[in-house]
Formats: sequence, structure tokens, C-alpha cells
Amino acid sequence: MKPDLIYEFGSFRLDPKERILWRNGQIVPLYPKAFDLLLVLVEKHGHVVDKDTLLRTVWPDTFVEESNLTVHVSALRKILGVDANGRRYIETVSKRGYRFVHEVKLIEPGESNEAGMLSPQHVDRSSPSAFTRPKNLRLFLSICALLSSALLIALYTRSARPLDPRADQPIRAIAILPFKTIGNSENDQYLSLGLADMLITRLGAIDQIAVRPTSAVSGYTAKGLDGIKIGRELGVDAILEGTLQRDGDRLRATIRLVRVADGRTLWTDSYDERFTDLFSVEDRISAHVLKSLRINIGNRAAVRLTRHATEKIEALQAYAKGRYFWSRRTTEGIKRGIEYFQQAVTVDPNFALAYVGLADCYNLFSLYGIAPPAESFAQAKTAITKALEIDDQLAEAHASLGYIKFRFDWDWAGAEQEFQRAIHLKPGYAAAHHWYGEYLAAMGRFDEALSELESAQELDPTSLAINTDIGEVFYYWHRYDQTIEACRKVLEIDPKFVRARFELGRAYEHKGMLPEAAEEFMTAMVINSGTASNPSANRHHALKWEALWRKRIDEEERATRSSSTGYTSGYTLAVEHLRLGEKEKALEWLEKAYRAHDPSVPFLGTDPAFDALHFDPRFDKLLRALGLDDAAREHM
Repeated sequence: MKPDLIYEFGSFRLDPKERILWRNGQIVPLYPKAFDLLLVLVEKHGHVVDKDTLLRTVWPDTFVEESNLTVHVSALRKILGVDANGRRYIETVSKRGYRFVHEVKLIEPGESNEAGMLSPQHVDRSSPSAFTRPKNLRLFLSICALLSSALLIALYTRSARPLDPRADQPIRAIAILPFKTIGNSENDQYLSLGLADMLITRLGAIDQIAVRPTSAVSGYTAKGLDGIKIGRELGVDAILEGTLQRDGDRLRATIRLVRVADGRTLWTDSYDERFTDLFSVEDRISAHVLKSLRINIGNRAAVRLTRHATEKIEALQAYAKGRYFWSRRTTEGIKRGIEYFQQAVTVDPNFALAYVGLADCYNLFSLYGIAPPAESFAQAKTAITKALEIDDQLAEAHASLGYIKFRFDWDWAGAEQEFQRAIHLKPGYAAAHHWYGEYLAAMGRFDEALSELESAQELDPTSLAINTDIGEVFYYWHRYDQTIEACRKVLEIDPKFVRARFELGRAYEHKGMLPEAAEEFMTAMVINSGTASNPSANRHHALKWEALWRKRIDEEERATRSSSTGYTSGYTLAVEHLRLGEKEKALEWLEKAYRAHDPSVPFLGTDPAFDALHFDPRFDKLLRALGLDDAAREHM
């Protein structure tokens, strides 16, 4: 093999001699070790390269932790993105290593290619962002003429007049913002969010484009917000925004697709329809967005795209309210979510997504202490079974079923199958990647877990829960410094996000930084109490480590004895007794958590809180009964 050959894959060229990665004629900055790692994987494309080989090759004569490899692979994945089929270039092979899965061509320097990339010698290396000029002026003028023709054709295409965004940069990610309502009706505001949610659900099933989930956009309902600024915050290439006005039995809407980079309108249209024709408006908007982005879909996808989740406007409004309250992740919000999802299925008993909403609420009941696991997950199963009876191709339903199998049934193989099924049906569904990442962390497959959570983060970059759970994966992986880094970033955005405080406290605890840990745990308790002025909550700040957990255990055990409703986690109490060195009490509560099917038990094999029990025969017996002994060995 000639040493000056260049590797070509997708829109990339990798030049080993010059140590440069190109994308469409532009230099892609890479750190030296990231370049070395990519080169090894590309050279061995199609084959698994085990982790030890990668560590020895990329970091010769140097001892580095495996987490360094994971971080570099994650960085490469972000840089490379996905190919034209929505597939990642680098695949994780469980418990072995990584494989570069894209087709690779070997080419001579300067050789032309079908992707139309410029060869390296045509590019000004002094500035990676410099404009690249073909040397052949006739070719350049021909290209300009073709682009001009394409622009003229676009300008005269139907009333919607889509402009081709590929004339500049491709649109790979969009955010569908809640449409602004003209008027002050609360129902119209939820109708606006509901229409956006339906469009997100539809277009999110298209592989060729990433659509930010409803949870990422639902907070942008206030009037007067700058759509371009929101688009930048969400990290998308374009936004779909507009206005809705209800006037008697008429619905008037103006919708436009706007590129974030320069604020240019790529497509716009107006609608004046009967209010009852709302779903035909949804059809037309979906079709126009796909046309303006020049996205072609297969026949099966086209059929699915034309299906309506519901034909009842009242059901849509109730569903939008349910999702809004569910996303708040508070006890009161989850309860209100149940009420609205129930209203939705009462109005339309065939509204599959509303049954998924019910299941998602019930799935959180025991984690929030609302009801025991057996009761709440049984209700979740009933709802999700109904959803799948209506539509067995619904990705959201398969993801929620995977969550039930993971958190309550402890059917590890079944859970993984459902998560993978959901991702196959809808690669852009952030929750499926998120929950699958949690599952993989519980199984001790940390590199895969991190990969899935980073996929979720790419789809929903502003999600506090997803960003916190990236830190949680590092916690289970015993990489506490990286947990601290991830959680601090979350708290910079929202200092009152309790879960980030909790994960930060756990990381400090296991680094032996008990004063810092106590501060984070106590701050979380104060926030959870609902008001910082709560005298009982404020007293926690005066308590030392042992006193804090003794008081906490007394409160929780008293609540367990006195309450016939609600649920106190035996898993949580086991952790708290271990903080006081009380192993016997911890094992008693773990047995109770096991019998109750506590939804935290799946993490028993990887949670550092139980490291002190790993040589206790009773704990080992519990792990074997759960089928988590392999996960425990993986991280010890």
C-alpha cells in the first residue's frame, strides 16, 4: 500500500501523511490522539479493534485509563455525526472494542470523487473556514449557472415556494417551536403546543433529519421570544415557527421554516381553514417541510407519515396538557399529567400516544414516592398494552415497555429488545436513547451507556435530566471527577435542579469529600421541601454527616410505618444505613426492596454505594437472584 494514499468515507477524507481530516474540502480540527484513534479504526474498517489494542497503539508507553478511550471515541462520534442513512461511523462492540462500520475507499491524492469534494491541494490551509475556489473558472461558472437555475425553479414551485437550503449548508436538525397564539385562550395555547407535538412525532420518525423532542421546546411558549436565538440554544440548523389564530369556526395560521445561521426564510405558507380541518393543516405542513428540505422517504414511511395520532381536537389539547405537566417531573405535575392523559383517552379511546403518556406517568410513581411499585407499574403495563394494541409500530410505546421491563420486571433481555426496537422505529426519539443508556449503565456496559446518552444529548441538548445522567454513568463507572464536571455544568444552567445536586453529592461522597457532599445533599433536601424558608428543611444545614443521615432515616422509617399510601424506597434506606456503617440494617432493607421490586434495584450491581457489601454472601446471593452478578464483576 502506498504511504500517501487517502482514505475516503462518506463526505470525509482522511490524509495520514498530512494528518488532516477533510469534510467537503474543509479542514476538520482534531486533537492528535483523536486523529491517531480515527486512523487506526479506519485502517481496520469492518473489523473489531479491541480496547487493549487501541490503548497500546494510540498511547504507546503510557498508562491511561479506559475512560480516556471512551471520551475520545465520543468526541469522534460528535465530529463525524451520522452518514446519509442516519448510521454512526463508529460502532461499539459490547465488552470487546470498536468497529468502523462505514465503507472506506482508498484514493490517490488529488483524485476526484462522486461526493464532489475538493482535493487538499485546492484548499487554503491557513484558514479552515476559508472559501474554497476551483482552479477551473469554466467549471466554477457552470456550477453557478446550475445553482441559479435551481433557485429559479424553487421560486416558482407551488404557492409554498420552498428554497433549497442545500445552496448553503444542509439542514440536519430542526426544532418545531410551539406556535404563537393570537388571543389569550388557555386552550388555544395548549392546542398550539399539541400541534407542534404532533408534527414533532411525525417528522421525528424520518431518519434523514433530527427533530428536537417536545420536552426541549415546550418551555418556549411565551410570546415575544426570538426564534433564531432559541434555535441556537437548541443547536439546530432550522426552526419551524408560526402563529395560530382561532376566529369562530375558522383557524388561521402562518408558518415558516427559517435557517438559524442567517435568519433566511426557507419556506413560508398561510392557512385559512375550518377549525375542524386542523389535522389536514398538519398534513400540509409536514409535506411542505419535507419538500423544502428535499427529503425523499419510502412508501412505508410515507403511509405512516399520513396517519393521525388522533382525529379529536379536544383529545389533542388534553394530551398536550398532560405532556406539559409530566415534563415538569414533580409529584403534583405527574398527578395532573395522569388527569389530562385520562381525559384524552376518554375523548378518543384509540389515541395510542395518550396511553403512552399514562404509562410514562405511572412509571414514575414509585420513584417519586406516590405509590408502591407493584401498583404503579401494573397500571403502566395496562396502559402500554393498550397503546401497542392500537399501534404496535409506535416507538414511544416500545420505549416505555422497555422501561417497565428494566425497572420493574427485571427482564434484562426483554428490556434491551424493546429499547432497540424503539430506536430502530424512531432513531430520533431521545427518551429511547436516554432510558437505554440507563439500562446499559445498570448492566455495567458503561461505554455503550455513555454512547446512548450522548445520542440522547445530541437530540435534546438542553435536557437537564439527560445531561445529569451522563454524569450518573460516570458515577457508576467510578469516574467521580467526570461526574462532578457534568453536574456542575447542569447546575450552571439551573442551580435548583435537584437530581444534579444529588449526583454531585454522591460523587463528592465517594471521593471522601464529606463536607462538600453533605452541602449538596442538604441543598437538594431544601429545594425538595418546596421552600427554603421551611424551618425543618433549614435545620438540615446545621447537621453533620452522621446526624444528617440518622435524622433522614428516622423520618423515612417513621413515614413507612405510619402511611398506608405512598412508597418509601428500601434501596434508598439501605444506602443511608451504609453511610452510618450499619451493614445488617442495609441488607434488611435491600431484601425488602427486592421483594417490592423497587425500581432502583437494577443498579445494585454497579452502584458504588454497595461496594462494601460485594464480599458478603447475602449480597452476592441477591445479585445472583437478580442476574446482576456479571454487571457487578464488570466494574469491580
